[in-house]
Amino acid sequence: MPDDPIAPEPPTLEIALDVARAARSDGDLIGALAVYSTLREMFPAEPAPYREPARALIEAGHFEEAETLLEVAAERVGLDLDMAVAFAGLAERRQGWTNAATRWEHVRMQVPDNLDYWLNAARCQREAGRLAAAEVLVNQALARFPDEFGPRAELAWLAAAKGNYEDALDRFAVLRAAFPDRALPLVGLAWAHAALGQFDAAEATCRRGLLVHPGFEPLLAALAELPAKRDAWTPPAPKPAQARHDGPLRLAVAGFHLANQISRLFGRMLPFRDKVAVRWLDAGQDPGAIQNQLPEGWLEGADLYFEETQAGAAATRDAVRAALPAHCEVRTFPTSSMRAFWPFLGRDDRLVPEPPLYGAGRYPDTDAVAASLANPAMTDDALFDLYMEITETAPLDLDALYAADMAQWEAEDASRDVCLAAFIDFHVRDRCLFAAPHERATPVVTEIARQLLASTALRQVCDLDTALEGLYRLTHGWHAEGRALPIHPRVARHFKLSWWSPDATYKLGSNAFTFREAVIRTMRWSPWLS
Repeated sequence: MPDDPIAPEPPTLEIALDVARAARSDGDLIGALAVYSTLREMFPAEPAPYREPARALIEAGHFEEAETLLEVAAERVGLDLDMAVAFAGLAERRQGWTNAATRWEHVRMQVPDNLDYWLNAARCQREAGRLAAAEVLVNQALARFPDEFGPRAELAWLAAAKGNYEDALDRFAVLRAAFPDRALPLVGLAWAHAALGQFDAAEATCRRGLLVHPGFEPLLAALAELPAKRDAWTPPAPKPAQARHDGPLRLAVAGFHLANQISRLFGRMLPFRDKVAVRWLDAGQDPGAIQNQLPEGWLEGADLYFEETQAGAAATRDAVRAALPAHCEVRTFPTSSMRAFWPFLGRDDRLVPEPPLYGAGRYPDTDAVAASLANPAMTDDALFDLYMEITETAPLDLDALYAADMAQWEAEDASRDVCLAAFIDFHVRDRCLFAAPHERATPVVTEIARQLLASTALRQVCDLDTALEGLYRLTHGWHAEGRALPIHPRVARHFKLSWWSPDATYKLGSNAFTFREAVIRTMRWSPWLS
């Protein structure tokens, strides 16, 4: 009787990839994509069946399909560096500047020693109109790469983007002297001359540059644009004289608890001592009450205004902004929150105000599962075991919750001067960023302050590096959060939180409760103040 035929070995990933590569080399993109699709089913945890077809689609000019494929890869296997760079490049190619800035920032954090990634992130922030965020990145890049051309050039373009054309002209002139072999400073010089209405100087700069750099496309384009710019140009209206006050720079910070934290940080930084007067404006008050708490005319002479967006009534924010002088620099920062780490939050009928001790209720971020299990007849051990049995097996889509959080952060980035999405997404596993859904921990508060330090008005007080050093000294060892909500072990495992510990304690007032203690106290509705 003949032996049973031996079943053929399933193809290895590398052999199957070779088949797809051969189809690509023969120009059969559709056939290659079909092979890659099969490989993604056979090897769902491997990045190559995503990386290679994405590269092939980009090379063929199918940018939308490539981006869709990389979005799927981000969800299923994560993006390695090559895919992350391609993902950012696609957004930039399609001029989706907000997405591109977020994606390049993610790449930059992975490879902080690559200057190109710093500059890409900064340039996209500039194109998205987030000039303060771009300036923070460029100044940090300049501190890290002090002798490089790129950060200095980007600072010059930033000056132009702010409308500071004389400053831009000076910066490009310094660049031209420092890097005489580079053609790009000549483009910047011509652009700045034209923005100032100095068209003869702009044309002369282009023509001299083309003698040294014949055929340099940006110079040719700048020269070709000059006639239209000359025809369309009208002299700018003279700026009204700004009534400035004597004394320290005035900084107003409007919002709730987060704004109060920011105001205290800026008010205590050593480089700003006696040079910056900081006032917190409680956005929960009406405009009249805010004005009554300030010296007469203080707000009307403010130099810098930080606003925690969505804090307080829109009418209050509008009234405060209307009182600011024309010269006041305005910067906005978000009130970011996190939902994915606390999936069991919900309704608890026991939660009612209990003044004077518990004005917002005894456990305001209450656990719906714990509330449903409250049973005075059961022992603590039995209650906790039941709670863990239910919460460990309850149907949860933690990734969907996190995706919703991420969408919120990216939406905030699109309309704020301070951008946090890339920072949060990059550090969420290795740092405690949120102590509760609406309680930002030290790293997030510090990152907001770091970006706000790039405000132009503060450069009158000290350089950015000195200010950043002052912020670091002030926040080293500082705990921004006044309370903390326990993280469930299931959540910690799912998100691979390296900073989480089973024995961690969570701050509630002057108390420190473990996860188990907090769950039992919620079920028992135990008092924690006396």
